[in-house]
Amino acid sequence: TPILRHFTPTPILFSDPNIKDLLRHFTPTPILKIYSGTLLRPQCFRPQCFYSGTLLRPQQYSPTPTILTPTIFSVDGSFRYHEQMFPLYPEIKPFARHRLKVDDVHELYVDESGNKEGIPVLFIHAGPGSGCEFDSRCFYNPEKYRIVLFDQRGAGRSTPNCELRNNRTQDLVSDMEKIRNFLSIDKWVLFGGGWGSTLSLVYAETHPDSVLGLVLRGIFLGRRKDIDWFYQEGASRFYPDHWADYIEPVPASNRDNLLAAYHRIITGENELARMGAAKSWSAWEAHCSNLHPNQRLIRHLSDTHRSLARCRIGTHYLVNDCFLEQNQIINQAGNLRDIPGILVHGRFDTICPLDNAHDLHVAWPDSQLFIVREAGHSA
Repeated sequence: TPILRHFTPTPILFSDPNIKDLLRHFTPTPILKIYSGTLLRPQCFRPQCFYSGTLLRPQQYSPTPTILTPTIFSVDGSFRYHEQMFPLYPEIKPFARHRLKVDDVHELYVDESGNKEGIPVLFIHAGPGSGCEFDSRCFYNPEKYRIVLFDQRGAGRSTPNCELRNNRTQDLVSDMEKIRNFLSIDKWVLFGGGWGSTLSLVYAETHPDSVLGLVLRGIFLGRRKDIDWFYQEGASRFYPDHWADYIEPVPASNRDNLLAAYHRIITGENELARMGAAKSWSAWEAHCSNLHPNQRLIRHLSDTHRSLARCRIGTHYLVNDCFLEQNQIINQAGNLRDIPGILVHGRFDTICPLDNAHDLHVAWPDSQLFIVREAGHSA
């Protein structure tokens, strides 16, 4: 679970049972109670967001990654497992919706919610091609943040749907800058996961003076080895049952390059083949996203309209190496100097293996890496 909402701009990690001095570091205003000898923040924490390790204040922060565990602290300092999943912030409606024409082809959907005078935070959705989800506004305290959402080119409520023309990473980075200027925002926080982390990093490396900080989960660096791991060979060995469903739409003779085969199908003329491929593509990712199956997410991503955009735009980006030079994000990580960053990554992320986050953390010393022990891609 992304953790921006649990921290003030100066985060702190703890395992010290004497917790009273730490209350002031958290938002929203924490209310801690003791139930059966166990220390809980019942309305703010998810289990994945309880911390193990020694007390680390920001000025004492070690480059060694901090491990997050789905445990809670008892008063005597021992650990107890807590199975209840606490909710995100409640779903809210935008206070403003916009249609922004960014070129001769594309018009983007943009909305704003939360506090008009709050800290601007831009939610950058995953995919490519996903569009914003049902809970995209729920990761932030709406009293403190001005929450900005947009659907990337061809995705969600942006038009034309599934359009591939003028649709490259560099175009999306340009769109984000146009949105920032349109909304008269000086600097903002970037918040994204998966492909959203990729796009956030490319934007921050291109426009570092426009970024207050980054909060990223499920880091994806867009390298060829990262792409092949999930779409050609690697994750297949963890989920052979779901992999069989994923490769089923592709003739056996074309399975040496599954991405290229999917791209041919999804851009072809056979509508039934397109629909079948799109559902298989989205179902593969949905089944691998969580350590424990999330049926709501599986149904959501497998929706026909949404899965067509995900597969069509996703293959367009991935067969082109995300329109990035090899290892571009790591090679340009020096541009992130002095930008604070929080990286949250599940230990058992089979979509984007942990080496993505680790390599980024090493190249970007101003970042802090949090590893969630019992979580997958949607940490």
